[in-house]
Amino acid sequence: MNLKLKQTRQKKGYTTKYMAEQLGISKPFYSQIENDRRSLSYKMAVKIADIRTF
Repeated sequence: MNLKLKQTRQKKGYTTKYMAEQLGISKPFYSQIENDRRSLSYKMAVKIADIRTF
């Protein structure tokens, strides 16, 4: 799933910095989510979906 997050972010032209700022988290934390080093909580998934308008 996290690979899909990265692909969608890149397709929309969003940077990891932009996504992290929108989510209120650090850029490294967001990168860890995309690279499967951190689990994605339901709450965070909802926020990401709102930003990306899946």
